[in-house]
Amino acid sequence: MGYQAVAAVLRQEILNGGYPPGAYLPAEGQLVARFGCAKDTVRDAMQVLRRELLIVTGRGRRSSTPGSWTQRSSRSPRAHRSPPGCPTSPNSSNSDAEPRCRCYRSPPQPVP
Repeated sequence: MGYQAVAAVLRQEILNGGYPPGAYLPAEGQLVARFGCAKDTVRDAMQVLRRELLIVTGRGRRSSTPGSWTQRSSRSPRAHRSPPGCPTSPNSSNSDAEPRCRCYRSPPQPVP
C-alpha cells in the first residue's frame, strides 16, 4: 500500500468524524501494523495530511486533528508570525502595508 492510499484512508476517517477535533491519531507503529507498510510510507502519508492541514504534529508529539475546525486557516501551522512593529502585523497602524512582510526573505532571483 502506497503513501497516497494510506493518506486517503486516514483523510476519509478524519473528514467522516472518525477522529474528532483534538483527537490523537494512532501512533506510527500502530499505523505501520494496520496498513502493513513501512514507516517511511506512514511518514509520507502524515506529511500529506499535514500539508492539507488535516493534522497537527510536533517534534516528539503524537499527531492529532486540529483542536477546532474553525481554527484552521489556509496558512501553514509554521507560518511566519509578524514581529511587533512589522508593517504587515495585524496590530499595525500602517494602512499602506506591503502585501508581504519585510521579515520574509525575498524570492530567489533567476540567474542571468
